[in-house]
Amino acid sequence: MSLPIRLPIKAPSYSAGGANFYIDKTGAIYQTWVGRTVAGGDWGSHVYRTAPGAPSTLLFFQPGSNGYLEVMNSQLWFGFCDAKGGQWRLLIDGYIDPSDTPSSTVINVDEAQVAGLKQGLGTAQATADRAIGAANQATAIARQAESDVDTLQAQVKALQAQVTAMQSQALTKAQVEDIVWAKIWDVNYLIRLGFIKGSSDIQQVQDYLVDLASYIKRIVKL
Repeated sequence: MSLPIRLPIKAPSYSAGGANFYIDKTGAIYQTWVGRTVAGGDWGSHVYRTAPGAPSTLLFFQPGSNGYLEVMNSQLWFGFCDAKGGQWRLLIDGYIDPSDTPSSTVINVDEAQVAGLKQGLGTAQATADRAIGAANQATAIARQAESDVDTLQAQVKALQAQVTAMQSQALTKAQVEDIVWAKIWDVNYLIRLGFIKGSSDIQQVQDYLVDLASYIKRIVKL
């Protein structure tokens, strides 16, 4: 029995997805991989192509899905189920079935490889667009947060200015005593006017005059 060989994509895949792969006539390995490529990224199905002596290329990615590769009529298909339960199929370009006998190996292989590269390029562009969209959204949120902070800082400064103005308007103890003393003389003046007129429109002064007259009458009787 031969020893197991590790597939090209060595990152941990969703174990329930198994190890689904096909090797075409050129020796290229088509491999499914299920999970997240980056922490916090989208979870879903990936289809990679790894040509001999070349780096792996992502041909297809579907967030929130799980699927399998299958060869039918010498064509490689990827069937998957999306996050809403919809079932889909996708023809994987670039696959050359081992049973194929092309009239011109170089031309046929190159055309298939070009098709596979185009498919990988389209998937990479879609992934990049999603990343750019997320980055733009994060930038907008950060700018809004900066605007909110600026607004709050302006409000704090305005409140501080009001407190400073109120503190500058506060009276000292001597100023308060001067005002109270001046008011005492004002009250005394109003009482004197009541004496002169014999009555007062101010109820408190009038009450004082009545009480004083009553007191004087009691003293005179004595």
